[in-house]
Order: sequence, then C-alpha cells, then structure tokens
Amino acid sequence: MKRECHTYDAVGAVWPIFFWKICCKCGMEFRREKGWTACGYNDMQHWVCNSCAPTKKEAAHVLVDSFKTGSARIIIGEAH
Repeated sequence: MKRECHTYDAVGAVWPIFFWKICCKCGMEFRREKGWTACGYNDMQHWVCNSCAPTKKEAAHVLVDSFKTGSARIIIGEAH
C-alpha cells in the first residue's frame, strides 16, 4: 500500500540559537535566523533556511520534495 507524503500542516517556524542546522535545499548551515522544519517518517527532521523558502507554503513544498528524494545532505545533517 502506498500514499502521498503529506507534511503541510506539520511545517513549523524555528529560530535555532545554539546549534547549526543544514538546509535541505542549498546545503548551507544556518542559525540565529528564521528557518522551517518538518518531521518525516522515522522521526527524521528536515530543515530549510528562510533564504530558500521565505513563506510557509514554499517551505512545505521544499520539505515535501526533500522527504521524497531523501537526499544525502539531509542524512549528513542528521549526523551532526
């Protein structure tokens, strides 16, 4: 059985202060600025910076794409 990954309502704004987060779109680290996060399957968290997705709708689109592709940048970011 398959279904479409829906995370639009799970997207939340974050402002990381202490720890660097890796953006799943551009691959740059960010902190002390606004960003977006969503939790995917297996409790894997994905992050996107405000430069790549200034609105919640754009962030949801980027995060859904990153869940589908499962890019290596996100896996590396989770190891930090």
